[in-house]
Amino acid sequence: RTAAAGGGTLIAVTTAAPTRVNLVGITLLDKESSKYQLLVHNFFAADTLNGLYGVSGAGLAFVYDGNYFRQIRTGVLEINDKPRHLGAFQFRLLLGYKWGEISWSVAGSPLSFDGTLNAAATGYGYNITGLAELSGKMFGVFTNGGVFGVVVSGADFDQQVVVGTILGIILT
Repeated sequence: RTAAAGGGTLIAVTTAAPTRVNLVGITLLDKESSKYQLLVHNFFAADTLNGLYGVSGAGLAFVYDGNYFRQIRTGVLEINDKPRHLGAFQFRLLLGYKWGEISWSVAGSPLSFDGTLNAAATGYGYNITGLAELSGKMFGVFTNGGVFGVVVSGADFDQQVVVGTILGIILT
């Protein structure tokens, strides 16, 4: 409900007791040699629909939209679903994993990583150290083996070109 003591508008009915969702703490961050990265982005073309998206490298990605906090599951085994880097490009949420993979959400649906709806994962063969929008329809994937540019054209986003061979780049 939108008001205390059962007042206001009914938002939802649950069939189970609510469970607390916690963000990982400093002990797990230190164990993974990671830190939080946050991104404020609007995937929905409405000025009231910004969300705060985050990753830690030690737990699931998450989003807070001003009302609700949600964890983001990509389909990777939960024990491994610990993205370290994130980005937004062509209406997609991108989550980068240490082992060299990026999960791309469904366009316009940053919480959906359903491959039948054109979400995808791409591998780079090197540890991901950062993600950044470059220019035009190109997105940069920074790795410890070089920088890759991913060119996006409509629903196809699998064209990879080597932009540079700068080693050990970490975006902060």
